[in-house]
Amino acid sequence: MIMQRKGVYFLLLGYLESLKALSISSSFHLTRNVSSSQLVAASESYAESVIHCAGQCLHSQFHGGSCNAFQMEDKSCKMMVLTELREKTVYDDDWPGGVYVSTEARAVTPLYCHGGEDCCLAARDGPRQCEESEGDCSRDSDCAGLLVCGQDNCISQFGAQPGELYDYGDDCCTRRCTPDTPCTHGEGLCTSDSDCTLPGYHICAHNCLDQDSYPTHQYPNNTEHAGFSSSDYCCRRRCVPSDRCGHGQEGCRTEEDCDTGMECISHLSRPLCADYDECQDTREEINKASYCGERAVCANTIGSFTCTCDPGFESFVGDVGCSDINECGQSSTVSHCGPNTRCDNTVGSYHCGEDTCHEGYFNWRSSDGCHELITGDRYFIATSDMEVAVNK
Repeated sequence: MIMQRKGVYFLLLGYLESLKALSISSSFHLTRNVSSSQLVAASESYAESVIHCAGQCLHSQFHGGSCNAFQMEDKSCKMMVLTELREKTVYDDDWPGGVYVSTEARAVTPLYCHGGEDCCLAARDGPRQCEESEGDCSRDSDCAGLLVCGQDNCISQFGAQPGELYDYGDDCCTRRCTPDTPCTHGEGLCTSDSDCTLPGYHICAHNCLDQDSYPTHQYPNNTEHAGFSSSDYCCRRRCVPSDRCGHGQEGCRTEEDCDTGMECISHLSRPLCADYDECQDTREEINKASYCGERAVCANTIGSFTCTCDPGFESFVGDVGCSDINECGQSSTVSHCGPNTRCDNTVGSYHCGEDTCHEGYFNWRSSDGCHELITGDRYFIATSDMEVAVNK
């Protein structure tokens, strides 16, 4: 009976040890993503087994300690407090073996990737995702924010050193917009115009949430919900309604993208804004020649036009034209015609001469006017001081 009880006791003890081992194994996970520098501060104690070492770490936690990982080597139990996880690089000469990390610690400890297969997928289990140049990734969701997972680009794009964890087939997180994968209007993130298609037509512009450039009904991805912010840079056409372009500038799609008096020449491979000639354009809604009216000349200017009165006309009125100047009422004209004569106003000009001399006066001369006949062919010409007789 006693032997039977002892058998049951040891069976029960073995069962409890198995439960304990199962509990510990579900509480810790083996990883090689711990640097030697983090082992330096580890506290060391004796342990018979990995289970024993794990128990010591859990005991430390239960009594207010901060142990969240341990390493077991030759009955030496090294308990530590991890603040980060990171993969080995070609520059790391001394790298520890496997370290057991608690499930709770793994969920709050960031993992920095350096080329391990699907490391960025594992990083998602923690508080951060892979940033630009980190890999290996398999899908865009492995990358932080608006970054995307590239293709075979860790070494070619970012110069990662082959060997250790990186190889030429590794994929790294990168910007969506690069010179090799340029973006169009509304896409981001970009850092320069060369990240956009047709650089110059498209530019890398500040504020991916600008509703004038990216109205939500046309660009539903340019929202905070999609990860964009007002401080981000996205590719856009150089010319938009809120930042219109002038004559000869590329980057328009419609006339609304151009300054007043301009149109978008959209059939070009690189559409641009151009002035239209309001004076000669055959389109009725654009031609303004009729606005200048009578006795005025329409002259095209960049973005507009002018109406200039013909010589001898003044007082321009839109859709009417210009009015004739009565030169005979101007002092300069009176001076030109001179005394003893009549000034006749004409359309656009005036007339005075021999045929306009007053009765009894002849021999009209500019500014001197007409002269009184003395006798024969002699006339009086009035000067400022006297009248003198001259030959005709």
